[in-house]
Formats: sequence, structure tokens, C-alpha cells
Amino acid sequence: MTSNLDPDTAKLLEKLEEQNSTTSSNFPHTSKKALGKVRTDNGLFWSEEYIGGDPIDLWGPVIADWDDCLKKRPKYIKKLVRYNIPQPLRCLLWQLLSGADKQRYLIEGYADLLKETSPHEKTIRRDIDRTYPDHPKFNSPNSPLQESMFNIMKAYSLYDKEVGYCQGNAFIAGLLLLEMPEEEAFAVFVQIMRKYNMREMCKPNMAELAVCMYQLECLIEELLPDLHVHFQAQGFRASVYASSWFLTLFASTAPPNLATRIMDFVLSEGLEFIFRLSMAVLSVCNRDLLKQDIEGMLTHFQKELVKCDEITVQVLFDVAFTLKITSKKLKKFEKDYHTRRAKETGDVELMKKFRRDNTVLLQKVEALENENAAFAEKIIQGTVNYATTAEELEILHMELTDTKKREAVAQSELSAAHNQIEELKSRLEQYTRLDDIDMDGKSPEEIDMITRLKKQLSVSQQNQAETAILLRKMKKHVDDLIVNDPNSTLKLELRSSSARET
Repeated sequence: MTSNLDPDTAKLLEKLEEQNSTTSSNFPHTSKKALGKVRTDNGLFWSEEYIGGDPIDLWGPVIADWDDCLKKRPKYIKKLVRYNIPQPLRCLLWQLLSGADKQRYLIEGYADLLKETSPHEKTIRRDIDRTYPDHPKFNSPNSPLQESMFNIMKAYSLYDKEVGYCQGNAFIAGLLLLEMPEEEAFAVFVQIMRKYNMREMCKPNMAELAVCMYQLECLIEELLPDLHVHFQAQGFRASVYASSWFLTLFASTAPPNLATRIMDFVLSEGLEFIFRLSMAVLSVCNRDLLKQDIEGMLTHFQKELVKCDEITVQVLFDVAFTLKITSKKLKKFEKDYHTRRAKETGDVELMKKFRRDNTVLLQKVEALENENAAFAEKIIQGTVNYATTAEELEILHMELTDTKKREAVAQSELSAAHNQIEELKSRLEQYTRLDDIDMDGKSPEEIDMITRLKKQLSVSQQNQAETAILLRKMKKHVDDLIVNDPNSTLKLELRSSSARET
């Protein structure tokens, strides 16, 4: 492990191991003896074991027997982290706390990742220039640390393609680079993303970040009810001010020395500490926030943490570690979120179904309306046609009535003509042929009568011929009327008339 450390840290670690060996041989039981509840020197927490003295001396035995201590005395390690992590040991301890020391393949494969091309390079390069703009080690274009920060972000976007690149992660990478070489910083960064649930928060849909925001709002409602009411009245959601706290672990908001100490606690206690610190910030700023609107609160959050002095930091950490926030409580809030989300999703799906059904119904209504309009048009056209047909039929009936009258007159005249012919025939029966009548010996009266009879017979024959012609014309006219009658009404009437005549 010492081969990856700088010479000074490696030398210091060897010295610590030597001291630890001497201490263990001389006092084999002292290091684990419980001395009751004693307040630690920095006043951050109550300890079940006495913690005091030089942090390097305290960390030496733990580092030398790390795996055993991590397994058997994890709470003691947390207490040591709360007590202090010496600057010379931070590089090593961050690797141990995150588990990066056991992920050698990350360091060994780092160079190969850098040889590839990432689709996010342009975006990463743009964001790198805006990361730690006021820090002297990062604000110079193409500075070594800035280039290392770019390399870590590029390598991770290739290593974890599902996450790719998430804006804000560069602040975490930059903070790691202030404490360790580039390869080790990459390994620790991967572990932070994987072990502390940061990876889920940084996925493109940021679903886990939404869970964290809901959990934070539940904590505010429970622990700071007045502030919760104020936030609700202002429409000030946690995602507006706290997203960067979780995505960058406060590195984008707090000054580097404070962000470094926050990273100590995150690596030791997990993401739960970000909830604790978020609530501590809100608790300390509670009175000021209650007097401000949205713009004022945003400005307050942007400036206050940057101006934190040592006393304020001490107060923030004291409050953070005394708040009643447990993993069980956070799990309950997470379950509530998913339950509510499932209900909302179900409601949304139901609403989508209603909308789909409504669309189908509207389409059917439109089709029926179109069909109804076409049917109405047909009815109107039929009514018009019916009226026209009725008018034409009335005209035909009038013509038929007139024809019938004329037929009756003709029949009467024909009957009279027949009668006259019959009379003439009866009168002429005595004469076989008028032309053969011998006029000799006839009296003038007989000759005159015979001559009149011949003329009357000629006129009757002519009238009979004319009447026959007239009847044929009338019959043809009636036939034409029957052909033009679409409902054959005239045909029926003629048949009825014929039947009556018969």
C-alpha cells in the first residue's frame, strides 16, 4: 500500500507502524479498554471510549490493523474520524474508508481509459473551467490539477457509461485531487459513486436525487415545522437549494477546508451525514430564512456557507451530530416516497388511459356526426325530390283527369256516332247499295231522301274515322303518362277504371 503514497506519507506510516508495534508489545490490553463516557477534546460527540491525544498516534494502530479494526470496531473508527483526520494521513484514510485500497484494478486500468474518446469531453471541458473558479490551483487555464480533473471525469464517463457525466461531479474530483494523486483520486471517486449511492443520484433521470429531496423535506417538516410552512408558502422546494449539496457533497458551496472535513464524515458515515449537515445549516439559519423571500433565501444559501468561520463550522457539526436522524427514518421516508410515486404514476397511467379512451370516443363521435350529416343531407335531398315528384305527380293527375274528361266526351261522341250509324244502317237495310238504286220512276221526294242519306252516310263514315284516330292518339298519350309515372299510380288507376267499365 505504501508504494502508492508520497515519500513523506510513506515515511510517516512506517513510523506509526513502528510505534504501534512498540505500544502493543508493552501494553497489550490498553488500546481497547473502555473508560466510560468521556467528552472528547473537540466537543463533537459523546464517546464510549476515551479519545484524546495526538491524532497521528491514535490513527497509527488502526491503520496498521485496518481490516481487523474495521470489522471489530467500526464505531471506534467513526469516533476517530469525528475527532480528527491528520492532513498527512488523509490520502491514505480516504482510500481505506472508501475501500479504494482494495480496488487495484481501477488504478491499473486508469491509463487505458484515458486512451479512449468520451462523447462527453466537450461538456466536461466546458464545466471544468467553471469548477473552483476562485481556487488558485484550479483557476489557471490548463493547470495540472485542472487537467487531472478533466481526466478523472473523462475516465469515469467511459468506465460507467450508464451514468456518463453528471454536472457537479468535477467538484468532488477536484477535492480528491487536493489530497492525493490522480490515479488514487479516480479510484476513490469510483468508490464514492458506487458505495455511497451517488451513482444512482447521478444517472440521467436523477431518480435517487428526487428521493433525497423528498426525504429532506420530510425531515424539515418534522424537525423544523415553522420553516417547512414558510418554504411551502414561498413555493421553495428542496430541489431548488439542496440539489447541489447532495450532487457535490457541499463541495460546490463550502470552502475547500470545510468541504474536506465534510468528505471525511461522508466517507465514514455515508450519505446520511449530508442529511445531517443540511438540517444543521437550516437549523442555524432558521431565523434568518423565516424573514426572507425566495430570492433572499437563495442568496443566503450561496453566501453564508462560504463565510463560515471555525466557530460556525463547530456549531454546524455539533448540531449535525445531535440531530435525531437515523437510517431507519430515512428508509421510512424513502418507502413513503415510492408509495406516493407509485400512486401518482398509477393516477397518471389512469389519466392517460382516460385520455386515450376519450380520444377514441371523440373520433367515433366525429365519425357519427359526419355520418349523420351525410344522412341528413340525403334526407333533405329526398324531401326535395319527394316534393318535386309530388308536384309532377299532381300535374300528371290533372292531365289524366283532363284526358279522362276528353275520353268521356269522345266516348259519348263515338257512342252517338255508333247510334247514328246503326240508325242509318237500319234505314238503309232496305237498300243494299245506294249506288245501285235506280232513280227512274222515283218521285222527287224519294230521290231527295236517297241523296241526303248518301251524304249523311258519307259524313258518318268520315266522323267515325276521325273518332278512331282521336282515340288512338288519346291511348298513346295515356300510355306515355303511364311510362312517366314512377310509382305506376296512373297504371293502377287505369286498371281500376277498366275494371269498373268492364
